Amino acid sequence: MKSSTVIALAISCASGATARCFGGSNTRPDHGLEVIEFFYAAGCELQMGTLGAGKEFKKTGKSSDGKCMNVLVKNHGGDRTVTSDQAVDAWTREWVGCEHGGERSFSDGLEYVWHLDC
Repeated sequence: MKSSTVIALAISCASGATARCFGGSNTRPDHGLEVIEFFYAAGCELQMGTLGAGKEFKKTGKSSDGKCMNVLVKNHGGDRTVTSDQAVDAWTREWVGCEHGGERSFSDGLEYVWHLDC
């Protein structure tokens, strides 16, 4: 792939999202597979219905090492169906990029949150 294509793709992807990490003392669970399983279970549950305008979807769980895991999707746009793939991708970006959790908002009005507070 040409470098100009990569740069253009990076700019177009970057303009549609804003993200920030949370501070704090809560750290990620020790077992990454549990986190991914939690994300997929939440994503499948989310995908089963429509997320209304101004509504949110929330799921809470606990890892085997006792750490709280929470995901949230806030819909600041119109009624929509959110696919499991969309949600898992956004939550995974915050899990990988933010030690204490984080949030990512997209230009389509959806905001995804991953945090570790109980």
